[in-house]
Amino acid sequence: MNALIEASRLTRAPTATDLGFALGPRINAGGRVGKSDLGVRLLTTEDADEARGIAEELNRLKRGNAPAIEAEVQQSAEAIEAEGAVAVVAARGWHPGVIGIVAGRLKERLGRPAIVIAIGEDGIGKGSGRSIAGVDLGAAILAAKEAGLLIAGGGHAMAAGVTIAEDQIPALVAFLDEKLAETVERAAGERALLLDAVLAPGGVNPALVNAMEAGGPYGMGWPAPRVAAGPVRIIKCDVVGNGHVRAIVAGEDGRSIKCVAFRSADTPLGLALLGAARDRRLWIAGRAKIDDWGARPAAEIHIEDAALGVTSDSNDLASLRCDHNENIVNKSHMDWRGRTLVNDSVDNYELTTESQPVSVENRGWSRRRRETHSMSGFSTISLLKRQA
Repeated sequence: MNALIEASRLTRAPTATDLGFALGPRINAGGRVGKSDLGVRLLTTEDADEARGIAEELNRLKRGNAPAIEAEVQQSAEAIEAEGAVAVVAARGWHPGVIGIVAGRLKERLGRPAIVIAIGEDGIGKGSGRSIAGVDLGAAILAAKEAGLLIAGGGHAMAAGVTIAEDQIPALVAFLDEKLAETVERAAGERALLLDAVLAPGGVNPALVNAMEAGGPYGMGWPAPRVAAGPVRIIKCDVVGNGHVRAIVAGEDGRSIKCVAFRSADTPLGLALLGAARDRRLWIAGRAKIDDWGARPAAEIHIEDAALGVTSDSNDLASLRCDHNENIVNKSHMDWRGRTLVNDSVDNYELTTESQPVSVENRGWSRRRRETHSMSGFSTISLLKRQA
């Protein structure tokens, strides 16, 4: 692992995020291009020189062939018209090592479960599926297997795998559509982006990020904290890397922060950020992270969503507020992904500038949520209460 950490250019002790997004993907990179033994050899060798060599090869694969293969399969998958409750796409020639990643991205883009199937020369397809909250894809796949549609299949609520004959794919699509159509429609209509804190840009700082990281590790059932910051104006916005939208935003408190929306350049969110007028005030929502590539660590936001601000007053949370009767204080504004921005319990949560928000510093952490829903029937962004 030390060799892999060195190859990944990490200069600090790895965090849970590093394990998930830096080290883990490098271990898996070999399998995506037919060299799955590299990860095993790296973790079992006792020769330091061999470990460094393998780690560098995995690093090259992560940065070279694997992303190109992912992009090729993703582009092909998105070009296929996938009707039905579950987007099922299949083709010959796709590398089976990247179908899980592509399924996840397709699910995010479409807002419904997705299954990507790579069909081999023998006519047998290997598929990987990803679901949305509220839709148990694994149970549906097990039911399809019991119905005789699959050679093999299984999974859990949010992910599943299948082995299927090519000529059975249309039957699988019809089966999933019949079984999940109502559930998917209901889940898509109840999408909610849950917030831990509402902040002014100055409140997004390394101390806040470190406090939040101390509550980890995060994952299913205990998601990483999400914050909303605003109102902000976009000072600079461009596209970098593999379709990432990078921005610098400034708030009414005089502070600016860096933001990035990954793989969003051609999405409604990315296009809205790139096209936003410089005097237009926005709220942005996402994960606060540490950017340690510069001379000193700085906080940044990994944007997951954004919405139009209501006024220039930094204390005006009308677009992020419900009153105590859970009626909207002012008419909420739709964001670019079809949700409204609303939160609750204004008495307990205040706009924060330099200090850490009360939800982190004073209230501790628990796993208790409270969701509100707007009067218009749209799903809401709701405040996540993590009380001791």
